[in-house]
Amino acid sequence: MPPLVRRYVKTSFVFLISGLVLGGYIVVAQSVVGIYPPRLFITAHVHLLLVGFMLMIVMGVATWMFPRPARDDQRYRLEMAEAVYWVMTVATVVRALAELTALFTPAPAVRVVSAAGGLGQLAGALLFVINMWSRVRMPAVPGPSRPDRQRNETHGDAPECQPRESRDGARAALARIADVRGARGTSWAEP
Repeated sequence: MPPLVRRYVKTSFVFLISGLVLGGYIVVAQSVVGIYPPRLFITAHVHLLLVGFMLMIVMGVATWMFPRPARDDQRYRLEMAEAVYWVMTVATVVRALAELTALFTPAPAVRVVSAAGGLGQLAGALLFVINMWSRVRMPAVPGPSRPDRQRNETHGDAPECQPRESRDGARAALARIADVRGARGTSWAEP
């Protein structure tokens, strides 16, 4: 796993724990103490879990698992992927902290900082899409040989149109699986 992807995943775990701790505080305050938490606490809780945890882990796994860019493709840049990570991380932390402190600080600047964090998250998500767009494609694989292509265009892919050898091979494979399962005394429903 590349270092950038590890950072995405580990950072998302930190946001998960932070969001769950804040959620635990909200539940205890409301259910046990009887004090309804401020709306911005709930907003911070949601942003920590949805943007901090879910979106960051999806971005990390997508960066890792999407097809690699072609050698001559200049659209995907590792530097931008690195920048997206930092923009998303800083913006999520800034937004959550601003939402948590807005209750205790009547200064309008805190709300502006919270909005700036939200705009930072939006910018990070847009940069992610722009950078990853060219990687959303099918990997290059060789097509079928010419006789197969002609057969499929003429007759389709229905089993009765397939060569007898391929149907017989599939039946033989299923029979072998049934024999193995029968020898172990397991049914088809059991794993």
